[in-house]
Amino acid sequence: MTHPLGWIEGTTWADDEERERIDGLADDKQESARTLHERAVFFRVLRTGSPPGWADWKPEDDEADETDDRGEAD
Repeated sequence: MTHPLGWIEGTTWADDEERERIDGLADDKQESARTLHERAVFFRVLRTGSPPGWADWKPEDDEADETDDRGEAD
């Protein structure tokens, strides 16, 4: 075995501490912090499924903010 028990599953002592830290954050910051931690656990190993929170992700519409080759807005 080349990793600590629970490392892939996100059940290590450090993961538990991170969850407690997230619980202490302001309510509006908790969801994004939880998603960030879930993604960090997910990417600890190569996976074939979708990462947490990506199923409902949609790209932002940045067409209005695109710049040309010189870095100037159209």
